[in-house]
Amino acid sequence: MTGANSRPRKGDKPAKTGRGTDKYPVFVAVSREGKVRANTIENLKFQTIKTNLDAWVAADATIMTDEYKTYNEIGKFWKLHFRVQHGKGEFAIGDIHTNTAESFNATLKRAYVGVYHYMSRKHLLRYVSEAVFRWNHRTSNTLGRLADVLKTSEGRHMPYDALIA
Repeated sequence: MTGANSRPRKGDKPAKTGRGTDKYPVFVAVSREGKVRANTIENLKFQTIKTNLDAWVAADATIMTDEYKTYNEIGKFWKLHFRVQHGKGEFAIGDIHTNTAESFNATLKRAYVGVYHYMSRKHLLRYVSEAVFRWNHRTSNTLGRLADVLKTSEGRHMPYDALIA
């Protein structure tokens, strides 16, 4: 996501959409229980995606994706790989869908548009991590969320110089 997104003005050329933009890629994996993991990645090549899958997904897991061509190789490493083809108007085949991941992505996009307006490449992982924390704690009450924030932030700090460098 970049700060280059602004409302089109009369006479502007049509904006690029999809993978042809200069957005920074964020890889998202969601378990069936709704817990999410997300990471910024350098590119959308399969080996880059596989690195995250290897770290986050059990070898016997069922993986559900959309039809993006990079996901074609998933079947070589995980036995159960199902896909929905959004381009053909297919969004769910019974219990096979990517709706939970897309819901998280919409939440991240809403934070970008409504709160931050710009997410620098340097700090994108921090924005994504905050969205992951909020998503994974969305059913907690405020005090429970606060307790988890304090527990995970103990001993961590970011000097101002590191923030602006």
